Amino acid sequence: MRKILFRAKHVDDGGVFANEWVCGDLCHYANGTIFIRQQETGSAFEVLQKTIGQSIGQKDRTGKDIYEGDIVECRGDICKVVYSDHFAGFALDKKGWAYLHFFGEAFNNEDCAVIGNIYDNPELLKGGIE
Repeated sequence: MRKILFRAKHVDDGGVFANEWVCGDLCHYANGTIFIRQQETGSAFEVLQKTIGQSIGQKDRTGKDIYEGDIVECRGDICKVVYSDHFAGFALDKKGWAYLHFFGEAFNNEDCAVIGNIYDNPELLKGGIE
């Protein structure tokens, strides 16, 4: 069975992990609170809903996991990783281009390196994509 992981930023609660990225299982509680539970430790962290991104199940050329919301450099182009309803899968988005499948004719994960994400590094998108 494949492992489905999510990543999100921990809420700013003044604690040690405030605003840190956490990865694991996505949990929704009846009161509307969303947590990520780390499988290894069993710890659960309340996260900011707007920062939740799913792992695409692939690594970049440096071995780093790629998540929805990441900004990647692919053959000199700067793109963001998005989920495409049109393709029913993860794709690269670059202003002026159609969505590009990760495994399509344009790029594959070995062509790409994660250089940031849309939450911590929005400046990387300037002039490239919106």
